[in-house]
Amino acid sequence: MAYPVEIRTQRLVVREFCADDAENLFALTSDPQVVRYLEFGPTSHAESQGLVDFATASSVSVSRMDYALAIVDMGTGMLVGACGLDVSADDSHSADMYFVFRRDRWGQGLASELVPALIDLAWGPAGLNRVSAVVHPDNAASIRVLERAGMTQEGTVPEVFPETTAPKGRWRDGIRYAILR
Repeated sequence: MAYPVEIRTQRLVVREFCADDAENLFALTSDPQVVRYLEFGPTSHAESQGLVDFATASSVSVSRMDYALAIVDMGTGMLVGACGLDVSADDSHSADMYFVFRRDRWGQGLASELVPALIDLAWGPAGLNRVSAVVHPDNAASIRVLERAGMTQEGTVPEVFPETTAPKGRWRDGIRYAILR
């Protein structure tokens, strides 16, 4: 178990969530454009607070399975995203990675800066051997980030993303990328 997590990159601090992050997380995850390629739709205030509560409780778990982390701009101290590693219940040496950034931070190379740092967390303090990520097939930017970080496409995950352009109840397959230590 790694606690507390604090990773510094050139422009970012990746840290544990704290109670003060709920409103900024809501601003991030309530934006339909930001969450359009995620497995969930825009969140409510209560859902954002629940995510922060879950993250803070998980962070001190004796057998930590979830690394839900805040991404903060090093220069301003502002929460600009969220990321994490979800350790597999079936394989304690494997985790799914995820990341999301505020829309005004897209296109600045922050995800390319973040992903190698998350992989380093997985290999080091988290003690993992495999990191994977499931990406929406239309999310070309995230696919490029994962490939630049050395992750390779393994196949598809059926019906993981809600289809926002089709009638309710329709789902899209995701593409799984992974990297081994």
